[in-house]
Amino acid sequence: MKHTHGIFSYIIWLFTVLISQAPSAMARTAAPDSLYINGSITDRFTGQQVPHTYIQVYDENGRLIGNRVTVNDSVWSYDQQMGKSFTVSLYRFRVPQRTARYRVHAESKGYKPLDLWINVTARPHQTDYSSANLRLQRDYQYGKEQKLGEAVVTATKIKFYHKGDTLIYNADAFNLPEGSMLSDLIRQLPGATLNSNGEIFINGRKLDYLLLNGKDFYKGNNRIMLENLPHYTVKQLKVYETSTERSRALGHDVDEKDYVMDVRLKKEYATGYMGNLQAAGGTHERYLTRLFGLRFTDFSRFSIFATTNNINESRRPGADTDWRPTGGTIGTDRRHEAGFDLSTFDREGVWSEGANAVVSWLQSDNESRTAAETFLEGQSAYTRSRNRSTNKNFNAQFRNDFTLRKPFYLRFQTNLAYSHYDRRGTASSHNFNTHPDSIPADTVNATADRWTGSGWSVTARQDVSFLRRMTWGDDIEAGAYFNYDKSRGDDFSRYDVSYRRQPGLSNNRHRYNDLDRHATEYATRALYRLNFTDDLRWELNWQFRRNQTFSHEARYRLDELTDEWNADR
Repeated sequence: MKHTHGIFSYIIWLFTVLISQAPSAMARTAAPDSLYINGSITDRFTGQQVPHTYIQVYDENGRLIGNRVTVNDSVWSYDQQMGKSFTVSLYRFRVPQRTARYRVHAESKGYKPLDLWINVTARPHQTDYSSANLRLQRDYQYGKEQKLGEAVVTATKIKFYHKGDTLIYNADAFNLPEGSMLSDLIRQLPGATLNSNGEIFINGRKLDYLLLNGKDFYKGNNRIMLENLPHYTVKQLKVYETSTERSRALGHDVDEKDYVMDVRLKKEYATGYMGNLQAAGGTHERYLTRLFGLRFTDFSRFSIFATTNNINESRRPGADTDWRPTGGTIGTDRRHEAGFDLSTFDREGVWSEGANAVVSWLQSDNESRTAAETFLEGQSAYTRSRNRSTNKNFNAQFRNDFTLRKPFYLRFQTNLAYSHYDRRGTASSHNFNTHPDSIPADTVNATADRWTGSGWSVTARQDVSFLRRMTWGDDIEAGAYFNYDKSRGDDFSRYDVSYRRQPGLSNNRHRYNDLDRHATEYATRALYRLNFTDDLRWELNWQFRRNQTFSHEARYRLDELTDEWNADR
């Protein structure tokens, strides 16, 4: 009878759990952007329900979500009496419909406090997550007199807050190990995601670029600041929308606003000199060296950086990144990179001058060997292959930007880029009729491919922009640009296929490709904008654009030419 009564009580409890998830006064239907997490509260040893349990829920940053007071709170629990001998204890709390981590804290008289971490993976159309059961352990010291040790109360710093439309992160509120950089700090920010390409997302929205004390810093290349600026120099990180340079010059928004993060340095690092050096070595001649120097004043900034390593890894593992161990480079990479950034501006903001350059060199050495066996009816086929390649790439970029803002807006932008590549490699494969290590093994067929090639490209671009807000409220814009591209490259390859038993089917090809391309483009434009209201504007626009492209791509079969050209070149 006792066994039957226990089964009957369990069925009643299970029925109650199912009923508790139906829409009612205590179990509400979640909004489309919300998710309910449900669970039971039981004794860890007996499995019996534990009534009168006090529940608190915190997010991964330690912020309290709510307490059980009424069903209108974000977090609530209840005890339901079934007959005279069976009690069901459940809790339930509401969270946003997103993937996150929460800590549930439970306290009940006679039990030890329990903290349970819950990893929630949000799925479309899911409104309930019902696998977070709390199992409390008896506290046999409960009620006995205990002498508590000394307690130290430390104030908690606010990690972030909103000021108008600006989201502000307090850098000092995050504990990071010594040697951490700005990238490590951003990975700790609530709602922030940093991927391996240096792209930053705040609550799912991508930042357009980073600022340093409100000024451009290697604009378009976030990784330079992320990997070289020490975290201890940062005071605040401000995230906000800002008008484009063109909109600010005209005094009203004519472009979509940029979404930026402004890295604000502490006062002691806002002027003076700052340097950072990192060096590491390992077995098999592995090394990593990184240098960063910065001179900062109220009206000028100059920085240099250099890095070199052969550890194949430019990414870092961390929370909310796309780092994967399987995504690394195969082979050996030698990376070398250096650059500088110079910015000057006057006190009144009339003009500014900025220039930066980055030079990088990369050599990749890859080698792979493959042994394969294909199981066929009656016998197997065996393959042995080997591939080796070396790729060298050199890149150099230079950018200069001069801006005059009064009495009118005039901007000159110069961009220069040069790249060079050199590659070579071999690939071979042999198929055998029996295991290659056996004495009677014979090669059925074999392929061999050898290649070598090199090339370069250069790009030059000059932009000029003129803007003026007229006294009667209309706008005048004018601009022009000139762009030149030149690329040149050639490569040789020799491909051989041989059949030992049918020599007549063998094929040898000696190929040569010659590539040459250059292009020029220039354009001018003029615009007059009539501003009637903020929402009503007319534009009179004139544009002229011309481009010319020359491309030469020749492919040759040297083995089909005369004997003079059919040599092994």
